[in-house]
Amino acid sequence: MKKKYLFIVLILIIAAGLFFASFFLFNQPKSSSPDNLLGGDRDEHGCIGSAGYSWCEAKQKCLRIWEEPCEANGEICGIENCHGLEIVCGPNPAQICTEIYELGDRCRQYAECGFENGVCQQKESRQFTDCKNCVESCLEKYKEDQIKLFECESRCE
Repeated sequence: MKKKYLFIVLILIIAAGLFFASFFLFNQPKSSSPDNLLGGDRDEHGCIGSAGYSWCEAKQKCLRIWEEPCEANGEICGIENCHGLEIVCGPNPAQICTEIYELGDRCRQYAECGFENGVCQQKESRQFTDCKNCVESCLEKYKEDQIKLFECESRCE
């Protein structure tokens, strides 16, 4: 009889231990800091470029232009070309682009068009300028060696 009570007490202690262990393991707060997020490349407005978000001055928010156009007084201003370092801003932003990577495409995440004094133009961005200068420097150094050129460009941010 004494063994039976000892066995029951032992089972209750083990069950209580498992309950508390599971409670602490599964009720830990989830970390949601930007450093831990996939696509944690937020710009100065908090928009995540790698997820397709860019700042819309007219609407004062981050958006994906293919989901929601950024319009100012009914006018649209966006990046019209898909690839390279030269950014073309205008009323017909590219809706579909090829997946073929071109030199300088990595910098485009920092490019943005917007209205300034009623004119659709590229907005100044230190990140884009720094990245573009880096890629142009790579191009000067390695224009004859495509492999080294793209390796160099991969380090531009």
